[in-house]
Amino acid sequence: MIILEALNAKHGDALLLRYSDGGEERLWVIDGGPPGVLKASLQPRLDALRAGSESLRVDLAMVSHIDDDHIAGMVQLTNRLVSLRDSGKVLPLDIQRFWHNGFHEIVGGGDLSGIKAAAADASLAAANDDLGAIAAKFGVGTVAGQLVLASVNQGVELLANIESLGLPLNEPMGAKRIQAPQSIAFEGATVTFLGPLKERLDALKQQWADAVSDGDTARLVGLFREDLDDSVPNLSSISMLVEIGGRKLLLTGDARGDDIVAGWKASGRDTGAPFPVDILKLPHHGSDRNITAALFELFPADHYVISADGKHGNPDVGTIRAMAKTLGNRMYTVHLTNRTAAMKKPLDALEQERKKPGRRFKVRFRGDEPSLKIELA
Repeated sequence: MIILEALNAKHGDALLLRYSDGGEERLWVIDGGPPGVLKASLQPRLDALRAGSESLRVDLAMVSHIDDDHIAGMVQLTNRLVSLRDSGKVLPLDIQRFWHNGFHEIVGGGDLSGIKAAAADASLAAANDDLGAIAAKFGVGTVAGQLVLASVNQGVELLANIESLGLPLNEPMGAKRIQAPQSIAFEGATVTFLGPLKERLDALKQQWADAVSDGDTARLVGLFREDLDDSVPNLSSISMLVEIGGRKLLLTGDARGDDIVAGWKASGRDTGAPFPVDILKLPHHGSDRNITAALFELFPADHYVISADGKHGNPDVGTIRAMAKTLGNRMYTVHLTNRTAAMKKPLDALEQERKKPGRRFKVRFRGDEPSLKIELA
C-alpha cells in the first residue's frame, strides 16, 4: 500500500505519504502550506489518521524550502507542539526526524543584519496581507519574492522549534544540509536527492557572501527575486525521487525543471533514456518558469499532481499546453487539488487539450475531502 495525499493547501504544498514497510505503517509529512492550511486541512487530516490514539507516529516531517506557501503551516505546527510540551501535555504527533535546509546552511551562515529589516517587514506584511509596502521600500517587485523574503524569519523560527523539540535534523544523511546527488535507504524506501546540487548551493553561498561583505541590502534582497526563478529559496529546494517496492514518486518542491534533470545526470543516471515514474508532483504549482520539456520527456508519469488554486497565476496556461504537447497521446491522469474561478484559463486550456484527437489523458479534481489521494497497489 502506497498512498500520496495532496491536501488542499490553497496556493501552496502540503503532502502526506503513507506506505507499508514490513508490517509497519509509515507516514511522511512534506510541507505545511501557507497560513490557514494547518487549521483547515493539515491538522484535521492528521487528527483523523491519529483516530483517537494518544499520539500519531510521523516517521518524517520535511519542509522542501523556505517559502511561505510551504513552510508557514509547519512553523505553526511546531509552535503548537512546543506550546503543548511546555504545558506538560502529551504531544499528538511523535515526529521521528525532520528534513530541512536551514537558511544558514543554504547561504553558509554569515550575518543576517543586512536583510533582517527587510525580512522582518516582509514577515509582518505577509501576516497582514499587505505586501505593497515591501515592494515600495525594498524594491522586491513580485509577490512571490516578497513572500519568500518573509520566509527567512519563518525558517529561523522553524529550526529553533526543531531544536527545542529535540528532533534529529537531516538524519540519516549526517550533514547540516541536504544536497544532491546522493541516495539513501530509509524506512523501506530508497530516496535519491536530485536537488539542490552542491554546485548550486556553493554558488548561492558566494553570492550571499559578496552581498554581505558589500553591505548592500538591495543586492541581498535581489537574491530573493522570483520573476526568473533565480531566488535563493527555489534554487535550494529539495527535490527527490522516492522508490518504494518498485513504485516511483518524483517530489519536486519548487525546483526548476532543468535543475532536476541536471540532478539526475549528476547522480550518474542516463538523461538520454526516459525513466517512467508513477507520480510526478509538478514543481512550483505548475509555474511555467519551472517547467521544461526535458523534465516531461525524462520522467513520463502515470499521475501528475498540481497543487494550486490560481493565486499568482499558477498553474500557468503555458505549463498545461507544454505538458499536453510533450506527452502527446499517452495515457495519464492530471490531478488538481482545487478548481477555482482564478484557474479558469488553465482549466479551459486543459479541457481544450483533452478534447484534441487522439488524446487519452484524464483529469481529476479533489472533491469535498481535505486531500486528493492517489493509491498505488
